Amino acid sequence: MASYELGVERRHYVTLPSHSGFGTLIVSVTYYHDLKSKGISVGIFDFWKRKSEPLPPASGPSPDYVIAHYALRQIALSDPMQFLAILASPDAEEFIDAILKDVGEQCGRDATFNASAIKIHKLRVHRFPCVVIELPEPQEIAEAFMVAVVVMIDSTSERAPDVEEVSARFFTLEKGLSLSNDPRTVLAEWDTSAHSNYGDGPKPNVESFAAALIEYVN
Repeated sequence: MASYELGVERRHYVTLPSHSGFGTLIVSVTYYHDLKSKGISVGIFDFWKRKSEPLPPASGPSPDYVIAHYALRQIALSDPMQFLAILASPDAEEFIDAILKDVGEQCGRDATFNASAIKIHKLRVHRFPCVVIELPEPQEIAEAFMVAVVVMIDSTSERAPDVEEVSARFFTLEKGLSLSNDPRTVLAEWDTSAHSNYGDGPKPNVESFAAALIEYVN
């Protein structure tokens, strides 16, 4: 299992853009940066001392599927504010790379893409901060074009949230089965254990995905 060496504590102030421009400062979040000098390591899925469900075996879904539906979901829902802070930091690509390596080891095969192929978009859905993780075009049914993590805090409020109480919602825009030559997407949502299918999704671009989430987030 891939690991981070716990070491230097860094504090990042997360600023999130709205559709019309950058929003205000919402909260400061501390996380631990990779540092090899300390010799203390934890698995990526135990990064915030939580219990994690096991990933599927090598004979199960593709690593591309596992990254979106298992790995990113588990980390995002276990500690939304830490997840948001890391993806807003200069270490986001290194963090994603560690996840990809961990998934590859557990699945017994690598994903078809690397961390540099993944794009991170910071925006809002209504007044809630949202991070959209745009993945390379999926090759198999149910693999994701992109996922969205909507953190359920009011970014317009001047009151700092209690980080321990913050929850999030995790949406996927998936490659759907099409009986014609026309491409089809499926909009879905995961909680910590269940997958909800909302039917036909929008076009696989960030703007359309974010606009579609407005109906489900309030």
